[in-house]
Amino acid sequence: MPSIKVLQLMKKYADEVNQPTVLLENSKNHYLHEQMRLNEFSHSFEMKLKIIISELEHDISTLKERKFDKEMLKLLVEVWNNITNISLSLSKNSPYISANKLIDYVNSKRTKDIIDNLDFLAQHHLKGTNESFIQNMGMKNPEIKGLKFLLNLVSYLENYMKENPLLEKVKPDPKKEVPIWRPPATDFDSFEKDMDKAIEEH
Repeated sequence: MPSIKVLQLMKKYADEVNQPTVLLENSKNHYLHEQMRLNEFSHSFEMKLKIIISELEHDISTLKERKFDKEMLKLLVEVWNNITNISLSLSKNSPYISANKLIDYVNSKRTKDIIDNLDFLAQHHLKGTNESFIQNMGMKNPEIKGLKFLLNLVSYLENYMKENPLLEKVKPDPKKEVPIWRPPATDFDSFEKDMDKAIEEH
């Protein structure tokens, strides 16, 4: 039966061999988990964008019917068009890129001013032109919700990406020579000498 010293020596070499493998597996698992999370985020982001685009289309149609100011309506169409283009650039593997594009666009001073003015004027115009509907028919006055949904989405994206930053991928420096690591247990001469010594002592 192997002595305690022999068993300890075997465990030492086994641990030295397995440690880099475990670290590598943990690293792979982290990136795999991140990719799965990104896929879920991408799907959610895409669905929310589609809803907002649909709401903006509804808002444009409603305001057009209500004879909303043509110049202001053009600005709303511009916002819809830019949001649509960002949605088309959305990548499942790198959704943070499109998310940052949307955040930068909506938070820019020009877009912020457009959204603030549009939302106020559109809501005011809508209330002033609402017609009376027969309540027992279950009909109600239309609402303008696309711009509010857009601002809510941007707030959500900012918080989500802040709480879930991407893992840093370290790029090797070509100027520095990377030493080749060899596991101690593959040094069989040293391993056999240590084992022979331990057996002799036993």
